Amino acid sequence: MFLPFIDDDPKTAEIMAKVLLFAQDDKIKDVFILEQIK
Repeated sequence: MFLPFIDDDPKTAEIMAKVLLFAQDDKIKDVFILEQIK
C-alpha cells in the first residue's frame, strides 16, 4: 500500500502500520505479538 503523505513522517508511518496490523488482528499467528496485544 502506497501512502504518499507518510514518506517524510516516520512516526505517522509507524502508526499507520500498526493500525493496518491491528485491523486484521484475527489473522495474526505470531505468539509473541498475540501475547503483547492481549
